[in-house]
Amino acid sequence: MDTNASAKTMMVTGAGSGIGLQLTLQLLAEGAHVVALMRRPFGTEPELVRALKEGRLRYYPADLSNEASLRQGAEAILRHEKRLDVLFNNAGVAPATLQFSAQGRELNFEVNTVAPYVLTQRLRPLLARAGARVVNVSSNALLTVKRFHPDELLRPSNYRKLFGPYAASKLALSLWTEASAEAFVRDGIQMVSVCPGGNRTPMTGSAGMPFWLLPISRFFFAHPREGARRVLAAARIPELPAGAFVLKGRTKPLPFREHAQTVFDLVDGLFRQSLAAAP
Repeated sequence: MDTNASAKTMMVTGAGSGIGLQLTLQLLAEGAHVVALMRRPFGTEPELVRALKEGRLRYYPADLSNEASLRQGAEAILRHEKRLDVLFNNAGVAPATLQFSAQGRELNFEVNTVAPYVLTQRLRPLLARAGARVVNVSSNALLTVKRFHPDELLRPSNYRKLFGPYAASKLALSLWTEASAEAFVRDGIQMVSVCPGGNRTPMTGSAGMPFWLLPISRFFFAHPREGARRVLAAARIPELPAGAFVLKGRTKPLPFREHAQTVFDLVDGLFRQSLAAAP
């Protein structure tokens, strides 16, 4: 699969800041068309303003924590776009406190785990048409998970910043990526997950991080261009196994792989519930 950006249409969720913004700028610089799905419009960066006016950058509003909003955003993309060559499921959250979505599910799990699956399934016709690759942006925080119970993803029994529900949600993301990859391959869609490394982003500088990590992130984390580079590389390595988790350019076995099918069944069930409930 040719994933060079020129003349391709790439989709980025959470494209307005951090890694998503840098990824968008890089793709535009390479000549790609970029479809951006996010809550708020872009800022006033000249490159973005110019690309929006030229039609090479197209913004679709959606709140990924809200099932109805996500459905509306996906439906708009299906109406207006002809193909998607790569989908970067980049958007993520790391709230400082235990919060729940409009659907009553823990917020990390809703945005970081469920929304990428729902979006990928809703856009499956466009992705299959292009023989696309889906890159799910995960995190090496998943390697810190010591106990993992899929039935606690929706309503965790306790909350720790970064190393609690956030890490579990990223593990669940990579687990369903692995479990579902072969089914997507049958439609010509390749799927992987990738860790972008530690980057100085609004999220890693927020109250959602442990207090001791904030000075470390400020001085030792990379510019988000580096995270964007790693994410983009995961879209371009042709020999990656379906469903692989990529860490520093290499595949890395996931912990708790015995739960991969259970996690997949959970998110797929939630997706099918959303289809049944849709007007």
